[in-house]
Amino acid sequence: MLLSEEQRTDLFSGYRQLFWGVLLMVFHVSLGPVRLLPDFVCFLMICSGIGRLRSAADCRALRRARSVSALLALVSALELGVTFVGSAALFGGEYALPLPLDIFWQGTRAVLWMLMFCDVFSAAAVLLEKTEDSAAAAQTAGRIRPFLSWHFLLTAAFLLSRVFSAEPLVQIGVGICLLPLHLWLAHTMNALKRWYAPGREPRSLPADAEADGAVV
Repeated sequence: MLLSEEQRTDLFSGYRQLFWGVLLMVFHVSLGPVRLLPDFVCFLMICSGIGRLRSAADCRALRRARSVSALLALVSALELGVTFVGSAALFGGEYALPLPLDIFWQGTRAVLWMLMFCDVFSAAAVLLEKTEDSAAAAQTAGRIRPFLSWHFLLTAAFLLSRVFSAEPLVQIGVGICLLPLHLWLAHTMNALKRWYAPGREPRSLPADAEADGAVV
């Protein structure tokens, strides 16, 4: 299966948007107390990236992933609106969701995040198998189980620390443990992007495909 130049461009742009969406979700950009890029903007970027992937190679997995990303963006925007209105009602005080509701939302968001990227990995593996390299396809598919396992364990630990009102340092420590996983996910999206870089000949493995590379 040979891809047109337009399809390769869409795949390159789609994975690039996924990379930036994940990376900006981890590193918050703020101006004083105001967060310039709230989570829903990052979810919209991810949703747009998955849309670009779908325009190049539509499949059931990517349709599911895009629906989930759109849902995450919507709920995240509603959460931001509730927090903003609540803070205004407190005359500038910091408003937080009630603990049970916050735990439910964080747990739901984590599950949807895992399902969304499992579908992205699955679609990427199938596409690589058909168009580029079967070894890379198998490697991409093999990343699904470790991603699910580590994300589930760390998220469960974080939520349990909230439920049992653990010391803030414990919660921060678990949150920090999630950081390498998200950076690995961003790097993986960047590596997938490079398979479809402009000017690269199809079915030839980049010499540094497995190394950290510059972001385009």
